[in-house]
Amino acid sequence: MASREEGRFRVLASGRGGLGVIELGNFIAYYMMAEGRRASVVPVYGPQTRGGKVEVMVVGATGSVDNPIPTSFDALIAVDSPALESLGRVVEGGFIIYNEPLVKAARNGRVREFSAEGTRIAEELAAGKLREPRVLTSAALFGAFLAALGGDAYVENPVRAALAGRPPEIVELNVEAARRGYRSLKGPL
Repeated sequence: MASREEGRFRVLASGRGGLGVIELGNFIAYYMMAEGRRASVVPVYGPQTRGGKVEVMVVGATGSVDNPIPTSFDALIAVDSPALESLGRVVEGGFIIYNEPLVKAARNGRVREFSAEGTRIAEELAAGKLREPRVLTSAALFGAFLAALGGDAYVENPVRAALAGRPPEIVELNVEAARRGYRSLKGPL
């Protein structure tokens, strides 16, 4: 995993409630822990979670996580259009993953920009299997996140750890969404 200041890596996932933004943060935290880091996950949302703005901040560190609520981030995963409000919070040299077509790339040149079709992957996989197919978006974007890091294509363990106790068919759909998301990453744009 790429690291920034003294072994810390800060990720912001942002979007709307109902797309699995908080679960995406959990996947990232489990990945960081599997890489030997300590991790914190801080979700931010109002009482109207379904459809309202949701953010989750994940900080991984080789030492202690001194500040679980940073003001700047090494990576932004833009799940839906409200995430565009957070573009300026990504440090120069960081990266952004856009969930296209829900979010269009900003092309600002200050950060590396990638895209993945997380929602399309989710809807394709969940067709006829889940009542709310877009919840698999988080797993697909987690796979894209690992690809952007240049990380291991083995996405299975963090997904399984984050979904422990859920029905096996749900876990398997999420694992497959993460695998497809890893392969779907486009960029840098």
